[in-house]
Amino acid sequence: MAKIKVNCHVCASKSKVEVAPEFCPCCGTNIVALVETLCLRVDSTMFGNVEKFKVGALGAQNGDLLLTTHRLIALKEKVTAAGVAGAMGGLVGGIIAAAVDGKYEFEFEIPRANIVAVNEDKIGLFKAIVVHTNDGQSYKMKVPKREIPQWTHLLMQR
Repeated sequence: MAKIKVNCHVCASKSKVEVAPEFCPCCGTNIVALVETLCLRVDSTMFGNVEKFKVGALGAQNGDLLLTTHRLIALKEKVTAAGVAGAMGGLVGGIIAAAVDGKYEFEFEIPRANIVAVNEDKIGLFKAIVVHTNDGQSYKMKVPKREIPQWTHLLMQR
């Protein structure tokens, strides 16, 4: 049986599968009924639950942030053998190897309806935003400084 190519319209992941899935295996977007669209995206950034952050950026995950019409999605870079080997040869080598692999895994999602507040903060030396949810959780994300107003505005829209 021939494999079916699946392209996600939100996270842009590509995969080949035996049976056509209803949802993207990477971000969980419904790829049959296109009810969710991408609003903003930041590639190769830092993010994480505020409780896990240590000094500066220690405890942050690396990956991509996607803001859709329904939710905020964080996809972290998978740790691969190539990435580990590259990191052993130098931090830059590991980052390049992970970027070439282009493989991400789902870290967290926040439905836009659950966002109660957004404010500015820092991750280390970088400008960031903090998203507060109705269950008391807070997530810190590095977005480009010039895009902070746009992200804040869209995150607070319902």
